[in-house]
Amino acid sequence: MKWHPDKNPSNKKEVEVNFKRISEAYEA
Repeated sequence: MKWHPDKNPSNKKEVEVNFKRISEAYEA
């Protein structure tokens, strides 16, 4: 998974934001 925080430790904050947004989109 592209935006998973564990896969991108260098820009973790940005990834967390994107991951959260994507997760919410899938739940909707």
